[in-house]
Amino acid sequence: MAPPSHLKASSRVDPTETPKYLLTFRGGRHPGWFSSATVRPDLERLWSLTQVHGTVVEFLPRRHNYTDDDKKRYSDLLNTVFALVPHGDGRWNYRFTEVVNACVIPVVIADGLTLPYAQLIDWKKAAIILPESSIKHLSDPQTFIDLLPKDAKTIQAMRQAVCDINHKYFETPSKRWDALLKSAAVYVAQRSAIRDADTQFSPDAPSGAPQCHWPSFV
Repeated sequence: MAPPSHLKASSRVDPTETPKYLLTFRGGRHPGWFSSATVRPDLERLWSLTQVHGTVVEFLPRRHNYTDDDKKRYSDLLNTVFALVPHGDGRWNYRFTEVVNACVIPVVIADGLTLPYAQLIDWKKAAIILPESSIKHLSDPQTFIDLLPKDAKTIQAMRQAVCDINHKYFETPSKRWDALLKSAAVYVAQRSAIRDADTQFSPDAPSGAPQCHWPSFV
């Protein structure tokens, strides 16, 4: 998953300032291809039961016609501490990179999703990654909020980490291309190392291939 080419640089965000919202989401009800995921229906169910102060979770009807008001609303909802990035219909997701571009802590609920430049970035310091199963049996929005960090120092450190990642890797097209190439180079090197190790330790390695000689303890 890589940032979209049309991503624009955001104005610098001060992670020490208190955002307008605690957690937000606005998007479709997509249950995944062939109903392969229930994350969005599960979230809609939770927030239909009650509301938690500082949270806004809005689901739009299928084939919603987006207007300028939608853009303004979405921009307003990015003034938040956390933003949901739930499993949708496909493996490609612009929402994550838009959230990072706003220096917001992404809350990813999408099993198997590879985050951008994962070979270069330790996303555990900047994002919350929850398994899809973790929300299926929750009873209300507060039980979901309880899964997120509450310590002010931890939250500020994560927001700063998101801002730093955005500045270093996402902020401009040249930075995104540079990060993409470096990430690909690391991936290729890692795959080559694994291949070489498999060849070295394989009993069926061709003649002349390096062999593993175990030390003798007798």
